Amino acid sequence: PERINRRPDIPRRFAEHLQHVRTEIHGPEQESGDTPRLQMRQVIDLRDATPVELVVASALLDHAYQDSGREGHPPFGAHR
Repeated sequence: PERINRRPDIPRRFAEHLQHVRTEIHGPEQESGDTPRLQMRQVIDLRDATPVELVVASALLDHAYQDSGREGHPPFGAHR
C-alpha cells in the first residue's frame, strides 16, 4: 500500500533537528536542580518609609542575598 511510511526515521530526524535548533537558540538544557534563581527586578521607593519599614526592607534584602556571597546590605539611609 502507498500509505506505508517508507521513511520511519523521519520523525526521529525531525526531533533531533528540533533539539539542535533549540540548543542553538537557548543553549544546552540544564540539569535538574541547576535552574537559575529568578531575580526580582523591582524598584521600591523607600524615601518616605518609616524606620521600621527600612529595617524590614534591609532584613529582606539580607535574606535574599545571603547565598550570593555578598556581605549583606547596609540599612537604608546608612552609608558605609
